[in-house]
Amino acid sequence: MLTRTIQYLRSRDLDFLLPDQIINSNLSSMYWYSRVYPINNTTFYVADQYSVYKVVNKTRSRVAGMGTPGFRNGDALNSLFNNITSVVFYQSNSTRIYQELNKKTIILQSLDETCTNMTLQNQISSCINNNYSSNTSINGSLIFDLLPNSITNATLGKQYLFISDSANNCIRQIDLEKSIVSTFAGQCNTSGFKDGRQGVALFNYPYQMGIDVLGNLFVHDKNNQYIRMVNSTYVITLINGACRQDVRYNNLVVQSHQIFPVICLKKWIETNGDQVDTLNYDICTDQFMDCD
Repeated sequence: MLTRTIQYLRSRDLDFLLPDQIINSNLSSMYWYSRVYPINNTTFYVADQYSVYKVVNKTRSRVAGMGTPGFRNGDALNSLFNNITSVVFYQSNSTRIYQELNKKTIILQSLDETCTNMTLQNQISSCINNNYSSNTSINGSLIFDLLPNSITNATLGKQYLFISDSANNCIRQIDLEKSIVSTFAGQCNTSGFKDGRQGVALFNYPYQMGIDVLGNLFVHDKNNQYIRMVNSTYVITLINGACRQDVRYNNLVVQSHQIFPVICLKKWIETNGDQVDTLNYDICTDQFMDCD
């Protein structure tokens, strides 16, 4: 049976999640972005190969890049990029971070509205499936995060854009307040495959990206055929199949552009830096490739 893949790296089988993996793998949910990132219905960031723009009510203004290929950090409007393939916006939110750090992942009995409205402080025992078989796959739509109630006086952090600068083989960061571009991860102009601290790690054509509530960046390292997770300090390689379609959420549509939901298992780490056996975690890459 042919399966049409979409714009992120995922497992060939979307249903092999076992209960223990769901509950213990520290799941992150996000959307997977290419060159369009929506802020709301009228505002979004968009990129071409060499520049990044902000669009507000159909009016476009340049944020970074000069429209020509190259590499240069510093003042955003004088910076240079070489084949931008993904733009991701991030602003920390203390309420959402608190909820993410204190959530409890469970498996629902059903998608009844009573069950999907539960919080960590208001659990309904009849909604929670505790009688699953440990070796039976779970329907991904029944994965549910019990979140604690919101905290008051939430604070927002600084606003950043992360840019997948594919032909320069690195991830760039734009500080939107200061209008400054810097290298966030990888060694620009050097390709390879290496984990470690952000400035030591190597990518080989970083492609589309997603970012979770905590600011962990997930990058499809296209030529290395891995998802690389970038936290505040390190680049970590996840085993193939660690990220796949999140069937709990619908696609976003921005200007007829589809943006897909993804779920990643952050504890599925490939620690030795070598290509793993793909027998159990086979992957298909690229938007237009079919997989058997």
